[in-house]
Amino acid sequence: RKCRGVDEIERWKATEFRQFLLFSGIVALKGKLSQVMYEHFLLLFIGIHCLTSPVLAQSHADYAQDILCMFVDQARHIYGIEFLFFIVHSLIHLASDVKMYGPLDAYSAFPFENYLGHLKWLVRKPQFPLQQVVRRLSERVQQGLFGNRKSDRMPVDNIPKKEHMKGPVPMQYVLVDCIQFEQIYYNGFFLSSCKGDNCVKIHNSFYFIRNILSVYNVDEHVLVIQKFTRVNDFFEYPYNSRHFDVVRCERLSDELETAYVSEVQSKLVSLPYKETFVLFPLNTARG
Repeated sequence: RKCRGVDEIERWKATEFRQFLLFSGIVALKGKLSQVMYEHFLLLFIGIHCLTSPVLAQSHADYAQDILCMFVDQARHIYGIEFLFFIVHSLIHLASDVKMYGPLDAYSAFPFENYLGHLKWLVRKPQFPLQQVVRRLSERVQQGLFGNRKSDRMPVDNIPKKEHMKGPVPMQYVLVDCIQFEQIYYNGFFLSSCKGDNCVKIHNSFYFIRNILSVYNVDEHVLVIQKFTRVNDFFEYPYNSRHFDVVRCERLSDELETAYVSEVQSKLVSLPYKETFVLFPLNTARG
């Protein structure tokens, strides 16, 4: 979901708050808040980033707890004691939950909230809504339809979609029998050549996907990629952002490179910042 402007924050959905906290917030607020308030927000960002990441959740749980304790402690001085209501205080206990149950998204309520939309369409009249839902679900089970709706099915892994002929195609594949695609689902992620959904990390470098090729007699699909040649930290407090794979990139190479889909280490969210891009690993929700 694309996050609406802060002028509509009272109507934000939970996924918009999540997106702002885990991705766009540190970009949107940079230069808009005082340095003290911005660095305070960075504490919250890093703490939650660590605890939602399948890669960092266990190894950085203690670090995240220290960071979140700092956030809560500093909040009383920045925003006043009235800011420390129950939900803010509960942040200092999140690391213990992660140690016991795994990354925060492993027990997210979002799948249940999203499924409410399916249940809504099973109710046809205002009387006895619960009974209607139970009957309709029972009918679907008896007919073998439960879980088989298009919206309920997971995409097929490693099957490309949206064939096209727009290129670009590297020279070594120009005379080779290959088909071009815009999208492929692989290992839990949609990889795409479309702007805003095409950033990946491969061999510890950062790239934009420009095309996806299915090459004759080659078992794996080939990504046509373009590398960022300049990569810097986006913030240095309380720790260098590159340690969390949050980087500021610019200057795309003029040369096209290729890589197999299996070489992708992670999919990234790319957000524009001035004349550069800020990249975040999409560790939390597959997309």
